[in-house]
Amino acid sequence: MPAYRSMMPLPAKSIRNPLVTLYILNFNYGDYIIKAIESAIDQDFGDFELIIIDDGSSDGSREKIIPYEGLDNVTVIYQSNKGLTTSANVALHLARGKYFMRLDADDWLETCALTVMTREMERTPDAVYLFPDYWLADKQGNDYLEVSAVAGFPGTDPAAAPPHGACTLIRTALLISCGGYDETIPKHDGSDLYKKLHPMGKALHVQEKLFHYRRHGQNLSNEISVLNKKQEFYSVQ
Repeated sequence: MPAYRSMMPLPAKSIRNPLVTLYILNFNYGDYIIKAIESAIDQDFGDFELIIIDDGSSDGSREKIIPYEGLDNVTVIYQSNKGLTTSANVALHLARGKYFMRLDADDWLETCALTVMTREMERTPDAVYLFPDYWLADKQGNDYLEVSAVAGFPGTDPAAAPPHGACTLIRTALLISCGGYDETIPKHDGSDLYKKLHPMGKALHVQEKLFHYRRHGQNLSNEISVLNKKQEFYSVQ
C-alpha cells in the first residue's frame, strides 16, 4: 500500500508555523472554486495556512486561482492529474499545521468553522480527529437539508461513526504516523483512513453545521456510496 512520502521541497513562507493547514483540492470545479477559496479566506480564525492544489484542470480553473497566489498564507500548486488521495498526500507533505483539513473545491465553510473545530480539539488532547454536521446544497449553492454526520449509525458513542474525508480536522502528526492516505483508493478516502485513525484516540463530533456539501451531479462521491462505505466500516469492527 502506498504511504505518505516526501514529494517536493517545502516552500518558503513568511509566517510562523500555523495551527491549522487547510487545503483545497480542485479538478475541473472552476464553477465553484472561488466560493470555496473565499470561504477559507473569510474564516474568523486567522492562524492557518491555505494550500490550493489544482489537479490538472482543463476548465479554466487556473485563471480563477491565480489571483490568490500572492497572499502570504496561501500556497498554490498546479500539477498533472494525480487523483484525490495522491494529491492529499502532496498537501500532507507540505503541511506545517498542528491540524490538517481538506475542503473540497465544490463545497464551502461557515465563517466560524475553524474557530469551533480547533477550540474543541485544543480542549481535548486525546482527540485524534473532529467532524461536524453540515448542510446539503444544490448546484446553485442553495441549502436544502440539514445533515447529522452520525445519523443512522449504531453504538452509544456517536463519534464512532466514520465522517466524510473532507471537512474533518485531524492531528497532522498522527495522520503522518499512520501512513497518510492510501493512494490505491481513488475516491473514497474516509473509511480506510479512519479505520487507521480511530484506534489511536478519541473522535469528536460537533453538532453544528459548519460546512456546505454541494450536490451537482459531478461529485466524486454520492450519498449512497458514502453511506455504503460508512456501513462497511462497521462490518469490520
